[in-house]
Amino acid sequence: MRVWAPLALAHLALIPAPAHAEVTPVDLQIAARALGFMERPLSGNVRLGVVYDPAEDGSMANADAVVTSLGARLKAGNLVFEPVAVNIDAALIAPVDVLFLPDGVEDRGMKIARATAQRRLPCITLNVSEVQSGNCVLGIQVDPKVRIYVNRAAAAASDITFVSVFRMMVTEF
Repeated sequence: MRVWAPLALAHLALIPAPAHAEVTPVDLQIAARALGFMERPLSGNVRLGVVYDPAEDGSMANADAVVTSLGARLKAGNLVFEPVAVNIDAALIAPVDVLFLPDGVEDRGMKIARATAQRRLPCITLNVSEVQSGNCVLGIQVDPKVRIYVNRAAAAASDITFVSVFRMMVTEF
């Protein structure tokens, strides 16, 4: 039995990991509920800027896929997300209320951190490492169970505060 364990592990290492986390309406439903716990919550129609980096292969296609999968409008809690693709270089001036940082932006996430801090916008992502590094305020994981992550410094830089009861339910970095 012990002989097979290394072979099984070697076989698992050969299974390719998915290239990008697929964004679903459920992910944004949870994000909308989390945004509802801000001390100054958003409401009504919210333009969701799905960020892409034209310098990264597949980034624009990934953002377009997210926008297409969500449709023109997605009702999520008290919000109606209106997704639009946003070039990372235009994040500072794009007419959006929230920035969504999908996979494919790679090492330019810090540019989003600066834009959200200057514009006082929340940033959400499914990539927890972007929250840990301070590039995004809010991270969502749905599988295997729902987990929400908040970067305290990124939230403070963007002048975003969450109510106390919410902070007890999330993991803060």
